[in-house]
Amino acid sequence: MKKFLLSAVLMCGGLVAFAQLVNVDSFTKVRLPENVRVSSATISPDGTFFVASDPSGSGIATIDVATGKQTVVAKNASAFGMVISDDSENIMFRRVSTKNNLRYTSLHNVNIATGSEVELVAPSRNLSGYSFCGKTANAVNNGKLKSKNLVGGAVEKDVVVSIDYGHLNVTVNGVTKTLDPQGHSSYLWPSLSPDKTKIVYWVAYKGCYVCNIDGSNPVRLGELRAAKWLGNNMVVGMKDADNGEYVTSSSIVVSDLNGKKQTVTEPTMIAMYPSTTSDGKHIAFIDGNGELFIINLK
Repeated sequence: MKKFLLSAVLMCGGLVAFAQLVNVDSFTKVRLPENVRVSSATISPDGTFFVASDPSGSGIATIDVATGKQTVVAKNASAFGMVISDDSENIMFRRVSTKNNLRYTSLHNVNIATGSEVELVAPSRNLSGYSFCGKTANAVNNGKLKSKNLVGGAVEKDVVVSIDYGHLNVTVNGVTKTLDPQGHSSYLWPSLSPDKTKIVYWVAYKGCYVCNIDGSNPVRLGELRAAKWLGNNMVVGMKDADNGEYVTSSSIVVSDLNGKKQTVTEPTMIAMYPSTTSDGKHIAFIDGNGELFIINLK
């Protein structure tokens, strides 16, 4: 893999001086096939591949980190909101359809190794959230939890955080509850901590917050969009700006749960939509040209 060392040198020498939350070792630029650019991508928990929108924009593909090889795994699939299992073997994704001028969303799973696909939730008007717990796929549809073990064993019900008509919901032991810690508003980008005790989320016009799983003790983390967990004690998101037509700047920022922050990309780079590996040692993101990068942490 080609090391993007200049960026790491710049950051280690300057930006991180304000707040040292993580130690940046190096950058890796993922080699993509010629003329291939992606609009969205998420790194796998084990850090060996990305799941990204395919070049046609009508499906999702895996991109091998080491070789850049791209493999389409599902057609007519949305890369937005897809989830990779903790063992990096399965992908849950949405498929959108229209009937009588109404938009429906179904939920599917594809096994990366075999390519086998199964429908988990039939086309619905109210699919709000989903997650993996071991081999079990959990989905909240019409406010109710539906669980399916992908290999036929006993189901493991998971905590699922979801957005339902702008409300922040959590489903625990099959019971869905509306949290809305900041009151009636528009909530986005909920993410559950690995230990399932906290939620990070975005509130329109108010910023990023973290709260306990029951909605208590909300703490504002500031301007941090699309935040994901980096272990149980830090999150990483993007601080971006636009002129109404396109993004003019965007940086990847790490924050602790009290709002102390560290920028880990250089100001000249447009870095967006971070994702992380389960060991907390890698932060991946997309740049403004649709290329993929990985920040390697010490």
